[in-house]
Amino acid sequence: FIIAMSTLKATQADGYYIPNDPSMPGKPKKHMSNTIRFEMPFHIWCSKCKEKIAKGVRFNSKKKHIGDYLSTKIWSFSMRCHLCSNLIVIKTDPKT
Repeated sequence: FIIAMSTLKATQADGYYIPNDPSMPGKPKKHMSNTIRFEMPFHIWCSKCKEKIAKGVRFNSKKKHIGDYLSTKIWSFSMRCHLCSNLIVIKTDPKT
């Protein structure tokens, strides 16, 4: 009866946990990007070109924390009109 030793990768695949060596630093964490994919929640009209932007149109927008109301965060979403590049800003309003 012969028992063969498994390799390290096979041991990890078998469910054994091997902790990281604390003397070796880990990878640095990546900086979180504030660019998100935003879907228009209602129909709006651009104030510069007067064109309608329909509900459901998706934009790449910048998400920014601008304040707090009690314990709820107030967010600002900034994006550009796809027709005239005018800046559109939408802010959350937790008071209402």
